[in-house]
Amino acid sequence: MSKTKILGGLALLLAAGTGCTSSQSKDIATDALYASMSVTADGSGQSVATAALQVGGPTSTDFLDLSPGDTLVATEDGTDPQTMTREDLLGAVFYQSTFGIDSAGTLFQIAFDRTATSSMPNPVSAPDSHVSMPAPFDMTVVSSAGSFSRASDPIDITWTGSGQSDPMSYQVYGSCINTTGQNISDTGSVAIPAGTIQAQNGQGADNCQITITLSRSRSGTVDPAYGKGGAITASQSRTVQVLSTP
Repeated sequence: MSKTKILGGLALLLAAGTGCTSSQSKDIATDALYASMSVTADGSGQSVATAALQVGGPTSTDFLDLSPGDTLVATEDGTDPQTMTREDLLGAVFYQSTFGIDSAGTLFQIAFDRTATSSMPNPVSAPDSHVSMPAPFDMTVVSSAGSFSRASDPIDITWTGSGQSDPMSYQVYGSCINTTGQNISDTGSVAIPAGTIQAQNGQGADNCQITITLSRSRSGTVDPAYGKGGAITASQSRTVQVLSTP
């Protein structure tokens, strides 16, 4: 999986181009943090857990950088504890772990474990943010020409295993188009009407590869120790690339 796919719905991507900063965790209390967490499966048999802690709230561009003694630890179904690895995307600090399982109902937990320091002698840990994985599916986008005209061609998407209770959505992005998306019903098919996908300014005559992502997502519970709140989601996401033409 690419970093872009893995980060999914995290506020991280929105903040990543806006002058992100980072603060050392030894100086920041847990009740000053917002937790952005996700677990994403793409059909490869793996699930990637991602956690970003933002200082102040969900729109903050100040990300927590863990000091020695503070760790984020992810587990699946109470086993295979993994200390999450630090990553950096354009100054936005986040942490990740990869698990070799993506089955429906698998419970993922992310714990923020803290130890005392001279600047924070009585830190508060946040041991229990958790979410379970929704059901997997297979996605198909059919085009006899191998491309879609933005002006005249609808895009028909179908998927298996429909009828689940978890919300579904699609997103379309590419270098020559405006990103678009929508929440949809889990009926097994959806059509993106012709004209929905719009070219970016000045690129109306351009062709480009676009990525269509279909996701089934489930919300979990964030540990109440995070004083600014948070969100944790688990998603089954599938992607298809096609050529977009005028």
